[in-house]
Amino acid sequence: MILVTGATGMLGAHFLLHLAQQGKAVRGFYRSDHGIEEVKRFFKAKNSAALFEAVQWVGTELDRIETLDKALDGCTSVIHCAALVSFDRKDRKQLYHSNVLTTRILVDALIEKKIGITLISSIAAENEGSTSYYGYTKYLSELEVHRGAQEGIANSIIRPGVILGSHFWKRPSGRVIRNLCRPFVKVPTGKTGWVSADAVVKCSLLATEKLNSQTVTLVAANLSYFELATKISSLVGNKVSKQSIKKSSLQLAGWLEFLASLITQKKRKLTPEIIDAMCNSSEYELITDQKEFEGLAIDSFENDLKEIVTAYTHQKR
Repeated sequence: MILVTGATGMLGAHFLLHLAQQGKAVRGFYRSDHGIEEVKRFFKAKNSAALFEAVQWVGTELDRIETLDKALDGCTSVIHCAALVSFDRKDRKQLYHSNVLTTRILVDALIEKKIGITLISSIAAENEGSTSYYGYTKYLSELEVHRGAQEGIANSIIRPGVILGSHFWKRPSGRVIRNLCRPFVKVPTGKTGWVSADAVVKCSLLATEKLNSQTVTLVAANLSYFELATKISSLVGNKVSKQSIKKSSLQLAGWLEFLASLITQKKRKLTPEIIDAMCNSSEYELITDQKEFEGLAIDSFENDLKEIVTAYTHQKR
């Protein structure tokens, strides 16, 4: 039995689907019934509605120890992809609780039961998470897993790039696709590593089988926002502005948004950390260049992107 935390999230749902397709016994950790219905629709969209019934569901918070112990009964490994993604200073307390404290509690339980863990971290955790507080909490969650390794539990730490996936269009990944599929697109100057949810799942499951205390980065393509928008443009026929959004323009918009948030109390979308992320340029080692994944059958990023965009355009109709 494999337990997947964050099972009602975009990535968690992809893990459940792949594991069910492989005939594995799988248990999903969830927080709300609404999330389960969204996963059910995802399975149906993937022509796997019958497989949804094979998933065992456990509803609770990760910091409820008694329920967590029951959820771990009979499990041989845990894929831990439950996390909060936020770059808003107001969420710092919640980020620490969701990404660090819950991982600590989970690792303590795994040490007691001698169960291995695959942690889905982030490229934001590199350099001790120095680029953002979110990245810092992901780095601290990695330290919790390393602590578990010192106590004898097998582990792998996966650091995906920006993950793109289908069907969860209101989630951060889905919003990227929605925004870049608009009739006219103007993008920031930055560049980063991108990877599909399917590729993350396939590589992570291979790492889970090995569980040899490794840390790997999963990036399928290093692309600027303009390059990504251009690839999507070729699929949907929209227009992409050749003039990028300057950092100074984003900073001005962010400042105006901050002033407005003082009145409306709405969360900010253009925090300094988000603006930096959109304007910085970073490159990472590609999956195809890593020996750990030699011979693993995964689609190219272009094929995965085409499938994701096609799913969006069909569902939008």
